[in-house]
Amino acid sequence: ALIFLDSEMLPGWLKNHDLPQMDLREAADDDAIQAEVAKAVEQMNKTVSRAEGVKKFKILPIELTEENGYLSAKQSVKRHLINKDFAADIDALYAS
Repeated sequence: ALIFLDSEMLPGWLKNHDLPQMDLREAADDDAIQAEVAKAVEQMNKTVSRAEGVKKFKILPIELTEENGYLSAKQSVKRHLINKDFAADIDALYAS
């Protein structure tokens, strides 16, 4: 799964967890955030069948916005662009 962090929620989450402020790029690689996302994925996986669960994930260092072209005007994810622009990340998830 590709996971995108919310830049509006990140500062508050960092403060509540006594972590230093950081941008999305730093947060995507941060061990504490990786662990928290892994916990959330594990919890979510309990609600679906094993076949439907997330086995691997990658936190991407960007936000989905209209401005960067990853969201349409009606806030739909432009999956074809995500698939194209993050093909290497997707391939890495399936390769390992």
